[in-house]
Amino acid sequence: MTERTQPPVTPPQTMERLEDILAESELLRRKKDYEAGIRLLGEALAHHAGNADIYYRLGNLYIDQGDLEYAERAYVQAVECDPAHANALNNLAVVYKRRGNVRLFVQTIKRSRKASLHHAQDDARRKRTGNREASRIAKAIPWIVSIAVVALLLLFVFNR
Repeated sequence: MTERTQPPVTPPQTMERLEDILAESELLRRKKDYEAGIRLLGEALAHHAGNADIYYRLGNLYIDQGDLEYAERAYVQAVECDPAHANALNNLAVVYKRRGNVRLFVQTIKRSRKASLHHAQDDARRKRTGNREASRIAKAIPWIVSIAVVALLLLFVFNR
């Protein structure tokens, strides 16, 4: 008897599953079931190594649990995966402040604010670009319809 194997998971399915895992870990965090959330995200890292959001959520669980050392490690990993992860940078700064490291707190909070500013500018740029594309498409539709009508009329006339 041959062994059946699961078909490989496609990237959209993987991302949907990751979003579910992140949402579930947040629910566990709100219920203060930190250990279950940490286990869940640890398993997720086996399949999604290098995902900044997983490390960020892991850091949130550790900080809520009161384990600043592991929270710091998780946030540092998140920032290594995504140097512009503003939330991870902000929470890392909080950890530094709680641990009494003022110099690292100031450096990291500055990086966090800079990352937030760049993120906001990127969002605004994407919004402007998207609006321009929609405007171009809206302007092109009457022309496309007109050309299609003319083509159909020509076909009708020449097929008589």
